Amino acid sequence: MALSLFVAGAIPAGAQAQADAPAQVAIAAQPLGQALHTLAQQTGLQLLYAPAVVAGKQGPAVSGSMAPRQALAQLLAGSGLVVVPQGRALVIKPAEAAVPQSGAETTLVPVTVQADALRESASGPVGGLVARRSATATKTDTPLSETPMSVTVVPREQIVAPGR
Repeated sequence: MALSLFVAGAIPAGAQAQADAPAQVAIAAQPLGQALHTLAQQTGLQLLYAPAVVAGKQGPAVSGSMAPRQALAQLLAGSGLVVVPQGRALVIKPAEAAVPQSGAETTLVPVTVQADALRESASGPVGGLVARRSATATKTDTPLSETPMSVTVVPREQIVAPGR
């Protein structure tokens, strides 16, 4: 299936700043393809879209002094289309099915997570660089947070870690 694109308007090199400046826009309610073409002529925006994307859609009336992209947003409001910047052009595409329709249910695939728990003991191994248990101060397997004195443990992993 061939995809044909309609290119409306053109932004000369270095004119991007002008495209963001407010412009006088006067677009009557009309088919969306014609409204986009009129917007491109009035503002200099370069719009790319497949004719099938805008077929059968109606563009609302938009008028006043506004930034061209603001006028474009008003034209596309409620159409199910989004604007994606691509270089100096703006590509108009159908919005992905990001929001399920009201009343529609979405079923997610179950996710099962399995892991082997590494039980740290006073005699090792240490899971990472910070020990949580030690037998140094109490001569028993006691969590460091319950030891009534300051204990510093330097695990083997920290000693042999590269760059230290």
